[in-house]
Amino acid sequence: MSIRVDITKQKELEERLKHHVYELEEDLLANFHAAQRIQLSLMPALRPEQTEELPVPHFILWQPYHPVSGDFFWSYMEKKRLVLCLGDAMGHGVFGAMLSVMFMQRLHHLTHLSGVWSPEKLAEEAEKIFSQFSHSKADGPITIDSFLGVLDLNRHRLSYTNLKGKAYWVRDGVVEKLHSYPFSFGERLAGTVEEVELELQPGDRLYLLSDGTANQISRETGKPIGSKGVTEILSRIQSVPIHLQKEALIKEIETLRGDLPQNDDMIVVGMEMI
Repeated sequence: MSIRVDITKQKELEERLKHHVYELEEDLLANFHAAQRIQLSLMPALRPEQTEELPVPHFILWQPYHPVSGDFFWSYMEKKRLVLCLGDAMGHGVFGAMLSVMFMQRLHHLTHLSGVWSPEKLAEEAEKIFSQFSHSKADGPITIDSFLGVLDLNRHRLSYTNLKGKAYWVRDGVVEKLHSYPFSFGERLAGTVEEVELELQPGDRLYLLSDGTANQISRETGKPIGSKGVTEILSRIQSVPIHLQKEALIKEIETLRGDLPQNDDMIVVGMEMI
């Protein structure tokens, strides 16, 4: 006695399902890359051919965790004044990228159309985009950690506000962390931010980072590299010319990471005053 079951239709169904999943994955990936192109269009400084966006020796390391990223860098220059914004929107992927695009568009409007050049005023006005989320049913606050500054290239002066952003100033090889407020955009700013001024000299270096470098797990310790580790990395690469520091930084991070995967969006911008 035997019982036989014809599974031909089941196999055909499985094959159709696999093909459908494959098509969905391909469509999702195509949409990711389309979204990446839109995000990059608002960050011209990341494109190698747009060297005029940052008229000082510099490098930019942008390594998103997904094709689109919550980490972003936006800049705008007019009459030897350079607006700089490096931000880290909460979340990864599409959600973080959407927040970053909204924020960059707001800065574009404030600088290009409204002529706002004060970091304090820019921070106050940029904060207003988060008011639309205040009555939403989100599980938690929707925030962006961000360094926002204006670099006067004629006067060698940096004015900035820093809301949980990571920013460092280097003179004669000594790395110092710039002042930062302990709250982010979207956390009841309410006019509590004042801008800070920093007098710069030729040869001084500035580094703006998201927390992706500090969050990277070290193979040796099994813990995040942390702020102290970031300071040590920046100190070690000071003997390297600024235009070669991107490769040096990648090597430092890969050495610490070993065979562990990247676990967060990552962006680092380094500049040298002339």
